[in-house]
Amino acid sequence: MIRLLFLVVAITSVWSCSTTKSTAPAIALSGRTWFVESVRLEHLSTLFDTRSPQLLFDGGHLSGHGGCNAISTTYTTDGTTIRIGAIASTRMMCEDMPRENRIIRALSEVRSFVVDKDRLFLLGEREVDTVLSCRTEIQL
Repeated sequence: MIRLLFLVVAITSVWSCSTTKSTAPAIALSGRTWFVESVRLEHLSTLFDTRSPQLLFDGGHLSGHGGCNAISTTYTTDGTTIRIGAIASTRMMCEDMPRENRIIRALSEVRSFVVDKDRLFLLGEREVDTVLSCRTEIQL
């Protein structure tokens, strides 16, 4: 009887470990304001003269500012894999519209992410492709 009980506990433990998804990366991503630092490795100071673009991931909802317009969408994570939904935005016209559109297009190409302390790297299909990099503080 003890052997049977041990066997059931062991199988249940192995099964639960193999089906549990890591939430640690999503926790590190969520609830922090991320200021976009670069788009495809081009530093932001060369891109924008207006408001700093920022992103806020919070429990499946992504909101922020593209430099001119407010943006909003949904996202899902599985470990460090992320899927970002279709992005809605306000429709103000600004001088930096082409640059803001680069950020929105880049967000649609994000497939995974890495959080390293105060840095966020949003990566493309190949994990060596940094689509966007962000910080939790604006660097002057």
